Amino acid sequence: MSTPRRTTMRKRPAAVLGSSSEPLPRRRLSMKSADVSAPPAAPAVRKLSAKVHARKQGRYSQKRVLKSRADEASFHSRVEELLAWSQANQKLPTRVDATVEERRLFTFVSDQLNAHKKGKLSKERRERLSAIPGMQRRLQHREEARYMKFDQQVEHLDSWVRAHGCRLPKQKKSDEEEARLARFLNKIQKQILTLQPERKEQLARVPGMPSLLEGWIARQSRPQSFAQSVEELKTWVIGSGGSWPKRSSNDVVEKRLSKFVDWQQYLQSYGQLSADRFSLLQAVPGMRWREQKSCYEVVALPKLGLGLERGQKYSQGQLYKLCGDDKTKLRQLKAALQNESFFRRVSEDA
Repeated sequence: MSTPRRTTMRKRPAAVLGSSSEPLPRRRLSMKSADVSAPPAAPAVRKLSAKVHARKQGRYSQKRVLKSRADEASFHSRVEELLAWSQANQKLPTRVDATVEERRLFTFVSDQLNAHKKGKLSKERRERLSAIPGMQRRLQHREEARYMKFDQQVEHLDSWVRAHGCRLPKQKKSDEEEARLARFLNKIQKQILTLQPERKEQLARVPGMPSLLEGWIARQSRPQSFAQSVEELKTWVIGSGGSWPKRSSNDVVEKRLSKFVDWQQYLQSYGQLSADRFSLLQAVPGMRWREQKSCYEVVALPKLGLGLERGQKYSQGQLYKLCGDDKTKLRQLKAALQNESFFRRVSEDA
């Protein structure tokens, strides 16, 4: 029977350990040597391998190809629908009194014309659309409008108005030329206050445009606050020698001031004009007021939920306004006004 072999640990030589009497020093990490003020290292950015990147790029490009093919198929199907509809109705679709199908086709035509105006319609699509009766003329008009200058637009407008009995164009018309001229006028209306005087003179030579320009300027330069409206009314009355504006006048400003005065007089007659506004209007020379309407004094509180106070006076307009859109409360209020146990009719000065 063999005995197991005993292993003995060998001692290291003294040259390696240094001195046999001194223990071997241990190496420790010191936190003092680290720079605390240094910013933390940025996380490592994961880089895609060349194969993964190529695979993803191929997938995205494949999606773009599929989407473009779907758009092209949708375009061709819409063109076929438009061609069949135009041949059946002998016209291009409009949005005036249109069915759902006609309105959908009109939106498609408008999108293609806008794309052509911006230069984003391809040559193939334009050739496909030009095969539809009437689309070639619309594409040409939209291309001309893209490069037409202001002077050319005004000359075109002037010739069109004179050829149609001095009638200004309207926007909601099936005629593409008339609709385009109406859009031109709509654009001019939005920038009428900043329009150059030379261009205003050019537009004023077109029949029917002088009164339209005055109306645009008067509507956009109207006062924005009640105090400004009162000041404008005061200036107008003093400048006209004490006469008051009339609604029958052809002047746009005078007609607008007349409507303003009538509305303030109506509010005052029913007791709905505030004291501050009343004092401002009193400063206008010769300000006239209508006869004060009779009011109702609350004798007893009816169960209407209007928040009335006993002993207070309310005009009929104020009571109706408290009812709002509730027809049931309004009907109950009218019945309560006839009952003297709830409301007593008095004058405003009583």
